[in-house]
Amino acid sequence: MNLDCLPTSSACDTSLADQLLQGQALFLNEHSIPDSLRNGEARILSTPEQAQRYLQMRGDVFLKDSQRRYANLDPQGELFVEPCDFDATHSWFERDGKVLYAIRMQSAPSALNNANYVDLQPLLAGRVSARDVLMTRFFTPRAQKAGFREVFALFQLNYEIAMRCEKRFGFLTCSPLHAKFFSKIGFAPIDAYQCRFSGEQKVMAMDIWDRENLVRSKSPLVAVNDRVIAEIGGAPPTNPKLNDHQGDAHDDRQTDPLEG
Repeated sequence: MNLDCLPTSSACDTSLADQLLQGQALFLNEHSIPDSLRNGEARILSTPEQAQRYLQMRGDVFLKDSQRRYANLDPQGELFVEPCDFDATHSWFERDGKVLYAIRMQSAPSALNNANYVDLQPLLAGRVSARDVLMTRFFTPRAQKAGFREVFALFQLNYEIAMRCEKRFGFLTCSPLHAKFFSKIGFAPIDAYQCRFSGEQKVMAMDIWDRENLVRSKSPLVAVNDRVIAEIGGAPPTNPKLNDHQGDAHDDRQTDPLEG
C-alpha cells in the first residue's frame, strides 16, 4: 500500500475505509486467521461498510465528544484516521447491531511516526521492534456501555491474532485506573508518562509467548495460549525465550521491554 498517497490527493482512488482494510490485510500478511475471528461478536473488521462505521464512531468519540486536537488524516474532520491505522488490525465487539467496544492493534514501531504519540515516543524508542504490537484507541461508542466480558472478549481476540501473526511483545497505554484490569490478563507496568491528550498514562507490556507469566497472573488468556499453540503446532522456532533476544533476526530493540 502506498502510504505516500494521502487521502487529500486526487491520485488516491480508494476511500479511507478501503485503505484501512488494505493496510489491515498487509498487517495480517496472509497468516492463518480462522473465520471465527471474523464472524463472532468480537471480530476483525472485514467490509468497507464496517470500516467506515468504525472510523465515524472514532471521530465521534475522539474528535467531536472531546476538546482534544488530534492530528487527523480526514480532511473533512468527520472520521478519525491516523497514519498507523494502515499498519494495524481493527476489531470491535458487536451485539444486536450495536458496537460496544473497539480496539486498534498496530505495529508498535508505527507509533514512532505518529504526531499524536509524541509524548509516548521517547519511552518506545529502542524498546520496540518490528515484531511487537501496540494496542491503542480503545473506545466505547457514543451512548453505549461495555462490561468486563465484552472488553475481555476483544482483548482475547487480539491476543490470538498476535500469536497467529507470530508477534513478540504486546504493549499498551492506559490510565492508572485501568492498569489493574490489564495486570489481571498478563500485562506488566513498565513505565509512565504524561500525555497531552489523556493525562497520566501507564505503559504496560506482555511477552506474548510467556505462558508462565499468564499462569502467575491467573490470566484467562492461558486457555487461548494453549489452544493456539496446539493448533499451530508449537511456538515459532525463531522466538527467543523471555528476556533473551539472541539470534532473533527480527528483533532490533536496544533495551528489554519488560525492564522498567
